[in-house]
Parts: sequence; C-alpha cells; structure tokens
Amino acid sequence: MNDRAAVAIALEVARRADRARLQYDLWIATTIQEEGALAGADALGRDYDLGISLDVGPAGDVPGISPDEVPCVLGGGPALVHKDSGIRYHKGLTYALAHVAEAAHIPIQHVAFQSFASDSAALLKNGIPAALVCYPTRYTHSPIETVREQDLDATVRLLGAFFDSGAF
Repeated sequence: MNDRAAVAIALEVARRADRARLQYDLWIATTIQEEGALAGADALGRDYDLGISLDVGPAGDVPGISPDEVPCVLGGGPALVHKDSGIRYHKGLTYALAHVAEAAHIPIQHVAFQSFASDSAALLKNGIPAALVCYPTRYTHSPIETVREQDLDATVRLLGAFFDSGAF
C-alpha cells in the first residue's frame, strides 16, 4: 500500500475533479527518497502556493503498540499530521483541511508521529506552505500492509472537497 495507494488516491482525486469548481491549479507528482535525502521532493521546484503530501500513516491499533506512540487507527479516516520527528506542518493549511473535513462530514484523525518523515519537509524548507495527509496503514513496510477502503475513499473525498473549496 505504501505509495501505491497514494498514487491511486491522487489519480482518483484528479479523475473526480470538477474543473469548473477547482480553486487551485492541481499538479500531481510522485517522488522518491522521502525517508532520507528528500531528493525527489527537492526537485519539485519552488513555484507553488501550497503542497499536500500524501503518504501511509502507520496504524498502531494492534496489541503491543501504545496509542501514544502510533496514534493512527484503521477506519478512523485520513490522518492530518501536525508534527513528525523532523518538522511541524503548516498550521493554517492543516486546519483548513480539518475545517473542510468537518463541513463535508468526513472523519479525520489528528496525529503527531514520533518517527516519520515526508516530502513536505522539502516543501516547507523551500518556503511552500505544506501539509501531510495520511491514509491509515497497518504493518507498513511489510508484505502484509493493510488499509481499509473507507479510509482511502475518505481521503479522496477530503482532498477533492479541499481543492473545490479554496479554503486556504
């Protein structure tokens, strides 16, 4: 699910987009090396009004994992990440996403990850307001990664509603 589901979500958001209602120019990019050098995200450039990274959200709703350590759960809807091990995401953009979710009755989770990194670090470093939206994923980086279809659909709906709203 790691990256494959993100690409599927992004493509579905683009497919469903009502061009007459879109409040933003919508660009979709996939990158490499987000967990290390951010080489892919650094190559995206600097001429964007905002950026939203989409990635797995490690779900810790299994025995032996503390919710304080891994707060994301399957079935809880997309996770809006406020902070990870390296950065704080753009507060205004993250809350704009939360307000859109509330208005559209889309369940979301507010999370902070202790051990995580995303492409948004490169965007923020380049002065671009950036947020991170995660789809909950259990057993990340293993051959049995697990997601719930309702979380993937809610992520598509959230991003579509945000791009239609002009909320930021």
